[in-house]
Amino acid sequence: MENLILSFHVVFPMFVLLAVGFLMKKLGLLGKDLASGINKLIFNLFIPVLIFKNIIDADLQMAFSWRMLGYSIAGSTAVFLLAMLIIPHVEHDNRRRGAIAVAMFRSNFIIYGMPFVTGLYGDTAGAMLSMLTALVVPLASAYSVFALEYYHTGKPQARDIVKNVVKNPYIISSILGFLVLLAGWKLPRAIYSPISSIAQVASPLALIVLGSTFEFSNISAYKTYIFTCSAARLVLVPGIFVTLAIALGFRNAELVTLMALFATPPATSSYVLTRQLGGDDELMSQLVVFITLISIGTVFLWIWLLKTLAFI
Repeated sequence: MENLILSFHVVFPMFVLLAVGFLMKKLGLLGKDLASGINKLIFNLFIPVLIFKNIIDADLQMAFSWRMLGYSIAGSTAVFLLAMLIIPHVEHDNRRRGAIAVAMFRSNFIIYGMPFVTGLYGDTAGAMLSMLTALVVPLASAYSVFALEYYHTGKPQARDIVKNVVKNPYIISSILGFLVLLAGWKLPRAIYSPISSIAQVASPLALIVLGSTFEFSNISAYKTYIFTCSAARLVLVPGIFVTLAIALGFRNAELVTLMALFATPPATSSYVLTRQLGGDDELMSQLVVFITLISIGTVFLWIWLLKTLAFI
């Protein structure tokens, strides 16, 4: 019972923030245009500042793990390769193939994962998750561009892949954070204080805006995709890669960080990228919405299970 209560306390606040966003939209206080503008601000300012702060605040000895980073890269690559191998055998529409592939391996582990990893293990896990951005985000971005271009044109352009990765604000903030951390610099209070204030807003605001994007009008047209992709992304992928992580000896903050990578829904930015690169953006939007909703329950169950088995 204690583990159920803890899991509820970790996950329920995320549900409330999503519900607040949905309610704000229904009341006409957070329309599509406003949400789109705030989303750009979240992507370009709030989340990068959160990543930067978590890295510069980190105890490098406690938060940095080559083993965990290596497993994250290997696992993300394996999910990408499995998606690219399996999807052509179950889906014949190239536009939908690209969208499904991206939904499988482009995880929302920063926005969605940060609240529950810090809720369980505080700043140490938050720093671990932030450090993953330096390697996993550019990798996921490159894989996403490759998959969408491959199914759209059959000829992925290296220039487009590099451009998409280099200009990503998450990457820029990660690099800056590492430079400050490794140099041992302490930011003046006048600079650190507003950075801290912005970082505190990032995750709650991102979840509220995500909730405002929920649409349920086309569920009947996409119910098969929603069911199968949700099962694959939220049950099969973590079932394989979280279980393997346990077998390899990952525990506590490291294991929760890896769970955030492999058990969270697709990144919200996947919709924009899919639309830009010729994939089925309507399918992508439905997958992001419904996998996110379903993940409230599955993340709760993963936390409860791992806590009950004393792995976290």
